[in-house]
Amino acid sequence: MKLVRLLPVPALFAMAVACGGSDSNGASEDDILPNVETLTGKSVQWVYSGPLPQLESPKVEVSLLAHVALVTGLLPKTFDVAKLPSYVKTATVGGRTQIAVAYPVATAATDEMDPVRKAPYRNWPGDNATIYSIPFTPSNHSSENTDATMWGGFPFIKYAPPGHALHGPIDVAPTAEAGQVWKLKRGPVSHGCNRMNGEHIVELAHLIGTDMASRNYVENTILRGPAKDGVGVPVLVREAQISWNGKYVDSSYPVHKGMEARVTRPAAAESTVFPSWDASAPEFQSFVCPLDKKWLKQKAMTTIPAGYCRARWPNAEWYTDWSKYGFR
Repeated sequence: MKLVRLLPVPALFAMAVACGGSDSNGASEDDILPNVETLTGKSVQWVYSGPLPQLESPKVEVSLLAHVALVTGLLPKTFDVAKLPSYVKTATVGGRTQIAVAYPVATAATDEMDPVRKAPYRNWPGDNATIYSIPFTPSNHSSENTDATMWGGFPFIKYAPPGHALHGPIDVAPTAEAGQVWKLKRGPVSHGCNRMNGEHIVELAHLIGTDMASRNYVENTILRGPAKDGVGVPVLVREAQISWNGKYVDSSYPVHKGMEARVTRPAAAESTVFPSWDASAPEFQSFVCPLDKKWLKQKAMTTIPAGYCRARWPNAEWYTDWSKYGFR
């Protein structure tokens, strides 16, 4: 198991025990990111090329009731607010522009038993801060590992000592769709972590300070730099609704079929519903894309150039005709 050899015991425990595994229920949400692993047999590193900058004083809040995560922070003073995408909301705080982005999440399957703790799975509410970030976390594929966890190459951001983290969706599309699409199931399905859509966790990692735009990472690189790399960012997990600008926070992303009774969304009159963007929409296909390391090598580049997704894939070929690309 490559992951076992590369990660220290605390990180391995966090990923394999607190978050690992997936359930077998069919997904019903719209297509999000293609599962490139069906082509390459390996995970790819994902790159953020969207318009949002890294934020000053970022913070993450999670509602375990509504299954939503809110990222807030200040824009750099020189940033042009006209470049903000439509799913971002703004407020003025202390004379500065604060932005807010809400993402759907999946939380702990509290009706299932954790065989290690011999107790139900759960998320731990409380005030936390990010401990480390792994920008490129490949799935566990090996003959030794028969219970592979589908990390998908997406970032893994640990924020709590019990092993809880923000990471990718884990689940892929059901057999009927040939397993070709990553899908988040918004609802209580995880083993304790907060799962997110692939493009969302890539963007979140970028917003809070992990370089998802320019660095060519070795898989399972752990970033622990204090006050950088997205480390030390507050992550406030609540068994309550969370609010922004005087209203509760919700996401337009649908709750997974059959779990509606277990997700408590705030009343429409009392909430702000943030649009949920996805990489299948033409206007967003250049925001997140897979890193073609062969292309970097051909260009004699060690870092990823600005605007990489559009430069490498000017017509979003990786998404619309991704089956012919090897990436590695």
